Amino acid sequence: MSGQIGGQAIRFLAAGIGNTLLTLLLYQVLLLALPPRPAYALTWIAGIVLVALLYPSRVFGVARPRPATRVGVSLVYVVSFLLGLFALPPATYLLGARLGVLPVIVLTTVFNFIAMRIVIGWTQRESRPFSQIR
Repeated sequence: MSGQIGGQAIRFLAAGIGNTLLTLLLYQVLLLALPPRPAYALTWIAGIVLVALLYPSRVFGVARPRPATRVGVSLVYVVSFLLGLFALPPATYLLGARLGVLPVIVLTTVFNFIAMRIVIGWTQRESRPFSQIR
């Protein structure tokens, strides 16, 4: 099990680095026209699409992700967005708009990995027919 978690963590970090670099670039470009919060929000919309499509199968190794799994990881990402959205103002106050996003990325990354593993475990569990539930 720890080998499985380790492999998932490595794939999660690799996918997360790619996702983060793309969204960080998008964030920096959007800052040319938008304040930090709307720029941050738009980058997360792009990230949600990537997460729903790629993470269940490519990162966590789910052979056939159920629709509930894709929705679940998307919802984790939305909750993470809200967490980051509220963490961003104090971080940008302390570090500025360009650097303040970095501690927010760390916070949301840790949250995402733990929460996505939990959601995938719940949604990929084999359900039993009602007659077998005691």
